[in-house]
Amino acid sequence: MWSPSSTETFLSCPRKWWLNRQGVVGRAQDESAREQGSAFHAAMAAYWNETTFVNESGLVTKAVERALQQERDALRERGVVGVEVNLKGDDAEAARHSRYPGICDLITDNGGGLTVTDYKTKNKMDAKYADGELRQTQRSWQLKQYAYFVQQKYGRPVTHVRKLLVAFAPALKVWLVSYAVTQQELSGWYSQARTVWEQMDRIEFYDDGRKVWQNAGECERYGWMWRCPYYETCWDGAPMSTL
Repeated sequence: MWSPSSTETFLSCPRKWWLNRQGVVGRAQDESAREQGSAFHAAMAAYWNETTFVNESGLVTKAVERALQQERDALRERGVVGVEVNLKGDDAEAARHSRYPGICDLITDNGGGLTVTDYKTKNKMDAKYADGELRQTQRSWQLKQYAYFVQQKYGRPVTHVRKLLVAFAPALKVWLVSYAVTQQELSGWYSQARTVWEQMDRIEFYDDGRKVWQNAGECERYGWMWRCPYYETCWDGAPMSTL
């Protein structure tokens, strides 16, 4: 199996995924949004685990306070089952985001089964785009993968998947959305996943990137300023230097 992040990269553009797996160095990216998201995840985990987390970002602290004030009871449901759960695999695999099911942010008991919750943060997102991001929850590969492997780990059915969406700017906003999932749906997802993972297993060891197809529609998905870090490698002939 492959992690949700690795699989979603492959599904968006196999060439981008292959270049990353080969250690090809792309254009430097702004990591501030990822760091902000990681801090939010860590602070939420500390709350549920009743531990201390030192956070230097006042905005992250405000976001956690807002999320808990607005959605704490809904998030907890009938009790917390697991927090930041590595579903299977060691920490080294988790660090590489490669061959492991993933780390689930929050697992709760809803009375009829388990609920899997994922936190998503946006450094900047206008509220008008929230509906589309929340609807994506129903189609999320990541949440389907978490749900499937949470069932294996705990021996209990997952009946719902949720997303806690936080936008830090231009105004701090928090949304929570939930979708029901069925055993038939999760079984169908796993059949598709095995097909995708088999392709990834074969392509990983290709010795020539030209054999790996590109999805040109993803190059500027979020605009030119946020184009793929491998754009110059794919289209401008930049050398494929590796780490």
